[in-house]
Amino acid sequence: MDILPSKKAFDRLVTLSPRVPVCGQEKIRNLELSKLYQKLFLNTENTFLFESGNGPDETARFSLMGKTGSRILEIRGSHSRLFHKGAVVSEWDHPDPILRLLNFEENAGLVDYLPHFWGGWVGFIGYEAGAWFELLPQKIMVAGNLPDLLFMEVDSFYLYDHLSGILKYILSPKTSGTDCTYEKLCSEIKRGWKVL
Repeated sequence: MDILPSKKAFDRLVTLSPRVPVCGQEKIRNLELSKLYQKLFLNTENTFLFESGNGPDETARFSLMGKTGSRILEIRGSHSRLFHKGAVVSEWDHPDPILRLLNFEENAGLVDYLPHFWGGWVGFIGYEAGAWFELLPQKIMVAGNLPDLLFMEVDSFYLYDHLSGILKYILSPKTSGTDCTYEKLCSEIKRGWKVL
């Protein structure tokens, strides 16, 4: 297994960005990510699988799977909530604060050893969200409905490149102001590959 970046590159990037991803990767041809997802995450809350593999290379090249770190954003109608470790920590009567939280951090373009997504928010925006941008009738809330928006903050996930056959295990926790070191991240990547 290869680990990227090198310690020297990591130390340089830490001075430029509050979040620096570390990746363990290995070639695994014809991986069926949906089967791997079932083995790793079946019956686990707040997980995701964004499966591609069919269609043009530019849209079907990568598939992602993982689970949330600790924060979840949700909007139902005009009511917005931020959860941290399952508990509501903030609530608003409009979507603006949550939409601002979804912005990418500065310096995200400094990483050239990974595709454009290496951590952040994953989720969906439902059709009903159009009411935030234009005057539409208020929808009737039905118990058990999906929210209009749900995003999970992700700093640990698997990414499979269907073209190269390379599976990447990516960790991208905040490094600025934490005790998160290159050595700890490498150790966690090795542990993750053993589980895999």
